[in-house]
Amino acid sequence: MTGEMRFSVEEAQFTDVKVMYIAATVPYAEMRHTRKFFMKLGLYAFTKRAKATSNVFIRYVGETPDTIDMEICFGVEEFIPETKQIKAKTIEAHSGKYAVGYYKGPREDLIDVYVEMQKWFVEQKLQRTGEALVEYYLNNPQHVAAGDLVTEIYWPIK
Repeated sequence: MTGEMRFSVEEAQFTDVKVMYIAATVPYAEMRHTRKFFMKLGLYAFTKRAKATSNVFIRYVGETPDTIDMEICFGVEEFIPETKQIKAKTIEAHSGKYAVGYYKGPREDLIDVYVEMQKWFVEQKLQRTGEALVEYYLNNPQHVAAGDLVTEIYWPIK
């Protein structure tokens, strides 16, 4: 892994956010290939002239031993028409205690960040709540080099 990472425990508060999203169940082995969802969602939002309120982000909402359920989200000022695959909803305000991971580097290495974060959980004696964890992408790979991409991970803890 070539990037920089750090972890902390923080109280965080999130406000309501309207999103357009794609729900997907992906085998763990294919998690590095989620770009197709970002591209589809971004292109659709662009063609409908959606006004963004955030960069794209992923909510991980469930898992089995072999797959992970995710929602690839794009914050919007107003909803745009839904399609068969792209849906609209409001993620309600929430707050709480989070393990926060900061990573600067190629997104292909994020799986390694999760491995290190899991080790840190054990060292810190932290327990997950089972609620959705979220990856926020703070910049865009079309505008910065892979090594300069910044991701924040918010993992709800007890």
